[in-house]
Amino acid sequence: MRKLKEIVIVIIAIASMICTASIIPANAITNDKTVHVNYYLTDDQENYINWDGERIDLEQRILVKEETYVNLAQDSYVWGTTHFTTSDGIQLYLSVGMKKVDYKGKNSCDIIFGAYMDNTVNFMDWRSSQDHTYEQVDSKPVRFPYNLGYEAKDPAQKEGYTFMGWYDEQGYRFEKDSIIKEDLNVYAKYVKNSEKKVYTVNHYTEQLNGEYKNYESKKNQASNNQLILAESMIKTGLTGFIFNAEKSDKSIVAGQDDELNLYYDRDIKTVTFMNGNETLSVQNIKYEGKATMPETPIREGYRFIKWNTRMDGNGRDFNVNDSVIYDSVYYAIFESVPSYQYTIKYYQEDIKGYKLIQSENKSAFKGTVINATDQQKNVYDGYKYNNEKSDKNIEIVQDQQVISFYYDRIEYPYVIQYYYDGVLDIDKNENGSGYLNDIITEFVDKNKEGFKLLSAPALTIGKDENVMKVEYVREQYQVRFLDKDGQVIKSETVKYGDFARAPEAPQVTGMHFTGWDKDMTNITASLDITAQYKINTYTVEFQDQKGNTISRQVVEYGQDATLPDVPTIEGYEFTGWKGTYQNIQNDEIVTAQYRQIGQTVIPPADDPSDVIPPTQPPTELPEITVPAPTLPTPPDRMIVTGDTNQQTSLIGGEVSNNQNDTEQEEIAQITDQQTPKSHGAVEKQWAVLNLIAVMLSLILAIALLLSKRNKEDEDMRTRRRWTKVVAIIIAVVSIVIFVVTENIFLPMKLTDQYTIIMLGLSLIQIVMTIIGRKYKDNGQLKQTVINES
Repeated sequence: MRKLKEIVIVIIAIASMICTASIIPANAITNDKTVHVNYYLTDDQENYINWDGERIDLEQRILVKEETYVNLAQDSYVWGTTHFTTSDGIQLYLSVGMKKVDYKGKNSCDIIFGAYMDNTVNFMDWRSSQDHTYEQVDSKPVRFPYNLGYEAKDPAQKEGYTFMGWYDEQGYRFEKDSIIKEDLNVYAKYVKNSEKKVYTVNHYTEQLNGEYKNYESKKNQASNNQLILAESMIKTGLTGFIFNAEKSDKSIVAGQDDELNLYYDRDIKTVTFMNGNETLSVQNIKYEGKATMPETPIREGYRFIKWNTRMDGNGRDFNVNDSVIYDSVYYAIFESVPSYQYTIKYYQEDIKGYKLIQSENKSAFKGTVINATDQQKNVYDGYKYNNEKSDKNIEIVQDQQVISFYYDRIEYPYVIQYYYDGVLDIDKNENGSGYLNDIITEFVDKNKEGFKLLSAPALTIGKDENVMKVEYVREQYQVRFLDKDGQVIKSETVKYGDFARAPEAPQVTGMHFTGWDKDMTNITASLDITAQYKINTYTVEFQDQKGNTISRQVVEYGQDATLPDVPTIEGYEFTGWKGTYQNIQNDEIVTAQYRQIGQTVIPPADDPSDVIPPTQPPTELPEITVPAPTLPTPPDRMIVTGDTNQQTSLIGGEVSNNQNDTEQEEIAQITDQQTPKSHGAVEKQWAVLNLIAVMLSLILAIALLLSKRNKEDEDMRTRRRWTKVVAIIIAVVSIVIFVVTENIFLPMKLTDQYTIIMLGLSLIQIVMTIIGRKYKDNGQLKQTVINES
């Protein structure tokens, strides 16, 4: 305080000298301390700017509560005094000189000369944990009124103690923003670890990107379990920041919590842009953030120059790189310049060249440059700006200038895809290009056999993917299925190359279905397909009285069999045929009927039936004694004797003759044939017993072939080998005979003339199997005897 008083006395003395009209230069102030003179430039908002253009917040830097300004004429000097009151109420009288100057285009600005003095801060620390004597460990000269952010490093750790920070003699904590009014000693403060609980207060400040950064961390001490409230630890003097109570810790308990975290948000500053009395833009910017340049304002007959804090343009200019630290208002500054009319013409390319599609009449100040890049914002669908042909940056130098901009058509690619029955054939794709909204109809016809074009394709060119689909579909044909009389059974539509689905063929009496007359698996045209039939054939077998075959004939449905010659039997005469041989509809057996000469008739042993008379007169037979059979009395039975046109009716053993009133129908002559093979074209049947015999031979051969012995002598092995060979030969011969003589796809019956052969081979196979097994058993017995010996 003594030193401060001395300074005040010196300043008062200087002020007295000025009052006596003695002009003393500012740097002539003398004292035992160095005096520095700073030069500050004021603007209309009374914010100070130093000689290098850096903005200085007057209130924070000098803590001025009142000051005196003197308006001066240009280049005039006035010396006088003004007083400033510090935050602690101490008044300082400083020498002030003012001069009206033109500094960097800033007219009518005042220059203030302020005197500041250096003070020294000495940092004192213990020598050691055992010796608590303080000694100086650092020293820093600090210019009044701030230490300008200087902060000493923490001293060396002391065993058993925790460093709490630097404190002055009055017990105030030394901070980097502490006000230094005089030389100052600050002392390292420690707390004994066993006495107090240490906690750390962390102060976090918001960054421009929204994150928080540790601004300062300080250790403190408190009694164990003492409640530490956040509001008691809020840091003051953080310019541009506001305490965020919601995000910060509310409190901690000493001894239980180690840290108290406090957060500070950046204050919001308002930057306003005005065009006269009209507000154009208001921006809320975080403290030290940057405002953005608003849209350029327009005033008819004037050209915009800049944004300035004064309406006359003599204040501070707006700069997008300046940090916003307080609320500001900027005014649009204009200058009056001649305005000229000019025309912008827009041309679009077409098939004949370029066509004018739009004109704009505008005005601009003389010297204005029309930027061609800005004109590219005029976007037309399907066109692109032709920078080479268009006018470049044009300066308006006269009235009625014309500026031309050109736009070329854009070619858009397209692809032609070919589909066949909905399947893409990518190898046939074709590529092309066209202009926006062009209609593409031409394409290469790539039709295939059996296909047809679904419809004529067309493509309208667009900005995005352009695809023309050429679709072919298979031709379709009508397929009709007809019966043998030509009547439609079924009709269906079939695609080219597909197959038709045949219906079930209708049944025809006396005939069997053999197939369809045309192929239906690969339809390539419309077709009529007719069902095919063959007349059924049946076997008519004529037998003698003992069952021996006289004749076997194949007769078509509804036809008559041809009567064969009748074998003669001595002593008997032929009386007719028993069975059906006319209008054949099934297989039939017709038996010859005889009677002993002198007897009425010789019927079959069991079931008497119709007897057909012989075709020739009876032969004289020797007398044979035949017991007369007892004949049943059928309700009505016809016996034909003599002429085939004469029928004899046998009723109750009496014979009566009736002449036919009509002639018999003409009978088709069928040649008598010998019984053919079962697979032939006549009988068309096969014997199931033959198949059973073949399977038996094959199974026995396989069983014999697979039988084994572990040990047997050479002689026994040779015998068994021969039996296997013979068994295999028999099986193969049986299979060959069956395949040659039988056709299993024909109707089936029990036996035929080859059955005896097949059964004989099966019997031989059984014998060979028994012999083979006998050899095996004998070999095993012999081996057993040898083993027992």
